[in-house]
Order: sequence, then structure tokens, then C-alpha cells
Amino acid sequence: MAVPIRFLALGTHAFDRWFSSVGALKQGAICAADRSRFVIRCATAASLAYELARLVGLQHPVWAPISALIVSQESVTATLDSIHGRFLGTFIGLAVALLVNSVGRRIGIPLVLQIGIGVALCASAAMGRPLIRVCLWTCPLILVAAAPGPAPALVAVIRASEVVLGALVGGVTHIVEERIGTSANARTPGKPETEPDEGSAP
Repeated sequence: MAVPIRFLALGTHAFDRWFSSVGALKQGAICAADRSRFVIRCATAASLAYELARLVGLQHPVWAPISALIVSQESVTATLDSIHGRFLGTFIGLAVALLVNSVGRRIGIPLVLQIGIGVALCASAAMGRPLIRVCLWTCPLILVAAAPGPAPALVAVIRASEVVLGALVGGVTHIVEERIGTSANARTPGKPETEPDEGSAP
């Protein structure tokens, strides 16, 4: 009687190990699929943002794909939060740059001091708020670009257009990819139609 019990125990143990292996493989496949989706999404967003920026004639289209990639996060919610922070940070940087440049031109503050003052003001606003730290480099970019003579307001509009276009492309690409992925998961055999996909928009 002891021998059949031993064989039964060994068989149960082997089945448990097999079941754990299958679960690990399934989890690995899910992780690989998620990574593939992220890779494809980032590549698509960067390419679309650059091409759209080039087609509309933006001065430096490279900033559009950079912006699209910066806002791309693991979940739609995080991406939307990143877009909100990037918009807010960009406009803070633009406002500070225009203010500092206006005052600096009137009273003759050198560019190097304008940059220092502008970055100090932006750093005060961004301290403890990592999502809006884009203002730290937006401000000096505007100041340096406007130094040779272009109207600062025009430079600010161009920079803002590049950032906004890229961020919007990154956000829309993520939302579309998420919906496609959710639809594909819902059509997977044995998976409930109403099962929510992790990271979907609230």
C-alpha cells in the first residue's frame, strides 16, 4: 500500500512542477508581448512625430520625436500625466524665458545672467515636481535661440509647437495601441470579453 502512495505523491509533485513551469512560461510570454508593444509604440510615435513636424514645416522637427518619447510611459494613465506635466512645464519655461528676456534687454543683463536667473526661477517652480522639470531646459533654450536677434515670442511659439505636437502624437499613439491590444486580448480564446487590460485608461 505504501508503494502506490509513494508513486502518487511523486506524480503529484511532478505535476506541480510542470504546472509551475507552464505558469512561468505563460508569464514570460505575456511580459515579452508587453515589451514588444512598448518597443513598437515608441518607434511608431517617434517616426510619426518627426514626419508630422517636418510636413508642417517646424524649424527643428527633432524636438517632436524627443517629446513623443519622453511622454511615453508604461500605462496610458502615466502617459497622460506625463503629457500634462510636459505641457505645464513647457509653458512655465516659456513664460519665464520671455519675462527674463524682456527685462534683460531693457536693462542690459548679459545672456549668461539671464540664463542663470531664468533657470533659478524654473528650478523653484519645479522643485519636488519632476513632471514639470522640462521648464529647466525650455527656458535656456528660448533665451539662447532668441539671443541672435529673432523675436523671443516667435521662438517660444515654435518651441511650444514642437513640444505639443510630439506629446500629442505620443499620447494618441499610446491610446490607439492600448485599444488595439485590449481588443486582441478580448478575442483571445478562453479570456473573458470584459476582462480589463492592465494600464488601460481609467
